[in-house]
Amino acid sequence: MCRDGLTARQWEFVVNVISTNDVEYAAGLVGVSERTARRWLADPTVRGVLDVVEARVSASVIQAVAPRAIRAMGSLVSDLGVA
Repeated sequence: MCRDGLTARQWEFVVNVISTNDVEYAAGLVGVSERTARRWLADPTVRGVLDVVEARVSASVIQAVAPRAIRAMGSLVSDLGVA
């Protein structure tokens, strides 16, 4: 086991699924068949790690983008003379 109860290849698969959003492509990147990848996704341990990592990545992206989005909305409101 490598990390969080996953093998090194499963962990790499999880990272690639998140970064590519493509199960078949992610499977190819780690050298397994799409059938194996789908079986891994059905495994509660792999699915649980995938869900946690996706949530953390989403939270990080939102945290990074939110201040800029708020400033942009403020500028737009100001430019439109709304408020």
